Formats: sequence, structure tokens, C-alpha cells
Amino acid sequence: MLDGRAMAAVVPLRREFVGVTLPGAALAGSVAGQAHFDGCLAMAAWPRAVVEALLPLELQLAPRALAADDAAATHPILVVFGEHTDSAMVVAGLLVPAQLRYWEFCLAIPYVTHRRGRILHTYVPRMFSSYAPVVWDGNARFGLAKQLAEMGWDGPQFIVTGADGALLWHAGVA
Repeated sequence: MLDGRAMAAVVPLRREFVGVTLPGAALAGSVAGQAHFDGCLAMAAWPRAVVEALLPLELQLAPRALAADDAAATHPILVVFGEHTDSAMVVAGLLVPAQLRYWEFCLAIPYVTHRRGRILHTYVPRMFSSYAPVVWDGNARFGLAKQLAEMGWDGPQFIVTGADGALLWHAGVA
């Protein structure tokens, strides 16, 4: 288990990466979803080469600004899994309740840029959901390449399996 000091060493700040962010005004008028979330968000540092292998050719990991050698050898990843409840869509600033309950898993890579750009993005190489309409919406509206999967807690283990029963992900939480 990580205490606050260890977690601060794993979770790099945005200023540690070379690139720019979009101003909030650039995001106005977007479509989004909202829900209550009961789950786990965990940040880890993986070897940079392992993370790079998850990116499509047109993307690259943003370089570290003034990073120590050990930090430059790794890149953060974010793992999110759990249950969404009281779901709603936010369209043109209006809240449209859906009252759905479903499970999701997401592996995300922050601090990614297009090879010919400088804007920092977060890339999602893996995303699973337990509810088919949410899979369709995530793929059609947000381009996430979500897959339908069964998932949930089995004691302290969170298990994600495909339609064929194959294990896709598992995590122990203490």
C-alpha cells in the first residue's frame, strides 16, 4: 500500500511534461456523461517502453521536463474500475438523467501528444463496460473502442472477463 509520500513520487504533475493544454473555453459545448462512481482509481509508473508499445503510431509520450534519469525511464498510467450509478448525459449544458447502473474498467495514458503537435492528451488503449448501450455510445460518440465485458468484485479482487470467459484484467485491492 502506498502512503501519501510514495504516491506523490508516482503521480507526476502536469508541469513535469513538455506540452500545452487546451483552455477551458475550447471544451464548451461538448457532450459528456456524469455518474456517481464507486470504485478504484490508481496511478502507477510503468517502464516507458511498455507504455509506448500501447500507443498507435501517430501518438507519442510527452517528454519529461527536467526529469531525473529514473523518472525519465517510466511513464504514468491510470487504472480506473468500478460501478457507475445515477448516470446522466450532459448535452448543451442540460442534464438528461438515465438512471443506469453498470461497471467499467479503463486503462488510460496521460501526457500523450500527436507526433506533429504539442497539446497534451490522455489516450485510452483499453476500456470495458458491462452495459452494451454504454459500449456503443462510448465508441460512436467518444471514439473509445470500448468492449463489452463481465466484471465485478469477487472478494478483494476486481475481475474483468470477456464474453468467452477469458480473463481480461484482475486487480487486488487492499
